[in-house]
Parts: sequence; structure tokens; C-alpha cells
Amino acid sequence: MKFSRTYSVSGDPYAGVAFEPRTSRIVNPDGSVIFEAKDVMVPVEWTQVAVDVLAQKYCRKAGVPTATARVAEEDVPAWLQRSIADDSVLEALTRDEQFGPERDARQVFNRMAGCWTYWGWKYGYFDSENDARIYYDEMCAMLARQIGAPNSPQFFNTGLHWAYGISGPPQGHWFVDSDDGVAKASPDTFSHPQVSACLPYHALVSTPDGPIPIGDIVEGKMIGQAVYDRAGITRVLATKSNGVKPVFRVTLSDGNFVEATGDHLILTRNGGARAAAWKRVDELILGDRLVEKTRTSILKRSASFADVAEASLAGWVQGDGFVGQYKHGTNRSLTVEAMAVNDEEREHMTASSDLVLASCHYWEATGATPKGAVLVTRRRYYGEVLRPFVERYQL
Repeated sequence: MKFSRTYSVSGDPYAGVAFEPRTSRIVNPDGSVIFEAKDVMVPVEWTQVAVDVLAQKYCRKAGVPTATARVAEEDVPAWLQRSIADDSVLEALTRDEQFGPERDARQVFNRMAGCWTYWGWKYGYFDSENDARIYYDEMCAMLARQIGAPNSPQFFNTGLHWAYGISGPPQGHWFVDSDDGVAKASPDTFSHPQVSACLPYHALVSTPDGPIPIGDIVEGKMIGQAVYDRAGITRVLATKSNGVKPVFRVTLSDGNFVEATGDHLILTRNGGARAAAWKRVDELILGDRLVEKTRTSILKRSASFADVAEASLAGWVQGDGFVGQYKHGTNRSLTVEAMAVNDEEREHMTASSDLVLASCHYWEATGATPKGAVLVTRRRYYGEVLRPFVERYQL
């Protein structure tokens, strides 16, 4: 392949891009700091959102050597040689001084673009060394200017082994060996990393607004949509369809199922094997046992059916109802409403509310929604007697 320059100049891929130290911080509502990265070097033109995504998610947090040396490799240009920790320098430093996080956006850009270029060189993609150098410079320049960017797994994994010598146990990844063209299992985590991830369009994403198909988020470009993650609530920063792949549905004997592309890994245990092992979805066979971990535990058992009914009603109101109080007008009472859309829901809602809010005044009506003509029963309670219930569940 031949390349020409569009965004870079020879000798400095970042020419014309100014960098400055910025701080990224995540805080709790009470002001306590969850995460903080100070003086991360990023392009001046980047928004704070872009800085936060890079610093909090994409910068490698550990294992990056403070000093490195190039490893001479036959038929690879000197500027494209792989980096590893220089033991002669690191021996004089403490462990904390030897290794740390990525602190500069250019470290991230260089390791990804360098690794891509290295692979391209090893596979013989470039017509000349000059074309390889232009490709590397152009990729760095585009990343810094946000003209182009790869998907998240590339930011997380690509170049960690090539640039820093970071490794780990094999995870089931495969690659095509450039020497013989044969697909082989990668011997470690990062020399040939997993750099793609896909979900079917109908896969549901958990949000404060209820489950939303990921396809709706992508096609609707729902930038800013709040979604749940393992740390609480985050927001959608960007959306893009990354192509079409076959999706497998793996049906389990307990009635559950898994839907994923063939390259996703599943933790399995086969036959009498004591140790679990990771297998690709497209390699699963009948009889494989999926290792399911819900990571849940019972913290407290309910003392009575009333406790169950109260918790059920609180969840019902939160999901299909509302809690509010007007500051003006004739009705300024604290109000709690629950809704039901079929006989089974009405029976459950009525039983719970009759038990929990038996002494409260309420109004009930059934009618069709303006759109879709869904028959909805609304039961609305009023009064300060609701206050302990509302405050106990932070409704």
C-alpha cells in the first residue's frame, strides 16, 4: 500500500497540535473523590468529556515502564522496533518508580499507531519504509485531532505488549500467523489481543428509563442517555454501528440463554474437569457447562409478608408510577400513584397497596392511553401519612 500525507508533516506527527496538562475527576454526590488523574497531557482543543474518557477508561493504569529500550528485530526499521523495559535502568529504581500509568495522550496514540504499523510491516502491507512512516504519522495525527478513532477494545488492549511488554495468560484469542498464514491461538493476552466486541441490536441495555435495545441507542444517536454500569450511572458519549456479524444463541438447560458473536468468550466446565476454561461461543459443544456467577447474596430476610408487600409497592411506584407534590394550586398534598396495564398487574398492585397504605385516602380510575390505546388503571394516594413510606425508600 502507498500513503501520502494529509494531516501530518515529516518528523513530527503532532506538529500543529498543542498539548496541555488537564485533570479528570469523578466525585460522589457528597463531594468525596472516586477517581482523580492530575496533569494528564492532552490536546488543548479536546473537550472535558474527551479528557475524562481517555484518562478514566483508555489510559493504562499500571505496568507502563518508566524507562524503555528498543529491541532490535531483523528487517524492522529502527524507529519501529518494539519497546520493553530497560532492566539496566530499572534496577536502580523502586517498583513504584519502575512502572506506572500512561500520563500522556501521546503514549496511547503512539502504542496503538505503532502496533498497527508494526503489524502492517511484518505482514508486508507497505510498499516501502516511507509509506509505513507516513501511515504511522497520519494515524497519530488523526487520533490527536479526533478525525478518526478505533473502538474501545483497541484503546484498552492494542500495543500494550508491543510498547510495554505487558502480557498475561491466554484468553482464547486467535490470530493469523504471518509466517504461514495459519490461524492459531494466541499464547498470551496482549501480543494478539481481542479488539472487537459486538451485541445484537435487540440486546437490552439497563437504564434509569428502563431497558432499551442497544440498536435503538445506536440508530437514535441517543447521546447523553443515562445507562447503568458496575459503578453506578454513566452516559452514552458516542454511537456507531460497527458492522454486521453472525450472532449465536446458546440455550441453557435452566431456561436462560446467551446471545453473542462467535468471538466472545464463555467460562465453561466440561465433564469431570475441576478447572473452568474460557471457550469461544462458536466453539461450544453440547454438554459444555456454563459457569454462571450472579454475585448476589441475601443480606436480610423479610420479617413478614408486609415487608415484602411494602418493598414490592416501592419498586412498582418507582418503575410504573410517580411520587410528587405540587408547590402551588388547590392540591398540594404529597401524592403517590401506581399504574397497572392488565388483570394480573392490577391484582398485585391492589393487594400490595391495600396492605401497605390501608389507612390512606386514594382515587382510582381506568382509561386508555392517548397512544396505543393501552388500558391503564391508576391508583393515586394522598396525604402526609405517605411521608414515612416515601422517605424510607427514597422515592
